[in-house]
Amino acid sequence: MAIRVRQAPRVLGSPRQQAVDLFRRLSDTSPAAFEASLAAATNNLSVYLARAGSRDHALALGREAVAIRRRLAAASPGAFEPDLALSLTNLGNRLAETSRYDEALPPASESVDIYRRLADASPAAFEPGLARALHNLGNRLAESGHRGPALAVSQETVQIRRRLAGVNPGAFEPDLALSLSACSHRLADGGRREEAIEAAREAADIYQRPADVRPVFTSSLAAARANLSFHSRP
Repeated sequence: MAIRVRQAPRVLGSPRQQAVDLFRRLSDTSPAAFEASLAAATNNLSVYLARAGSRDHALALGREAVAIRRRLAAASPGAFEPDLALSLTNLGNRLAETSRYDEALPPASESVDIYRRLADASPAAFEPGLARALHNLGNRLAESGHRGPALAVSQETVQIRRRLAGVNPGAFEPDLALSLSACSHRLADGGRREEAIEAAREAADIYQRPADVRPVFTSSLAAARANLSFHSRP
């Protein structure tokens, strides 16, 4: 059954909301033809609502996207498991945003399991998704107080993204810097200060390069420098 939620006033009438409403009506009459599109539209609206601060609405839609895509993936895994993994990662984020940290762990972990299986069969296609899911799982583990597993997952994320950035720096170096920053926090949490400083410094160095030519990374560079300063305190 579809989950109906009241949308925040600023979202009413938006193209994203209109897409959900349209595909919901079409899916009610022809599920086989339109459920996949409904799931995509619902997932996108969930992300948009979260960014707009409508966290409870975003969570409800995130749950709906997972429910639809789980049903689709059960019928056709090859076609829909990647979409399910993406929505599971998003659901974990939405749960964490509403402070449901323990509830966020199962979908985040399941997303990693799916992406890992997909990446084993097709690394070029799915390693970026695996790295993204691992990055989010590391955050969810840290939020739940699982420091050891959070560090291990963060280190694996850095390893994958370092490999990806070695092949395509322009596409993956910012992701590597993001994961290095996260890893520096995990290292610091474990009392490994020197390693935390090294990871934070590398993140700042990486962000410096795109920030020189792409101002969008200026805030990321500032955050990385602040992180380095924090870990370098006497």
